[in-house]
Amino acid sequence: MPEPYDLGTPDDQEWFINDLVGHCWNLKFEVCWSLGDTTWEFLTTCKDLVALNRYLELQGVQHPVQLARMSKST
Repeated sequence: MPEPYDLGTPDDQEWFINDLVGHCWNLKFEVCWSLGDTTWEFLTTCKDLVALNRYLELQGVQHPVQLARMSKST
């Protein structure tokens, strides 16, 4: 099982990121969590995630600033 990411939540709550599923231009990413929730998180929160690397690869870019400018879907 992967190690949970430390996003400042209490130690008794462990959340895992399944995928990044979207972005908006102020460099926020739509994060799909293992418990089913979806939230918007800033790049500073996501910058070290393996999920970010996968998302960038799927978008055909190497760096977040190269992402197409998009609006939040929510």
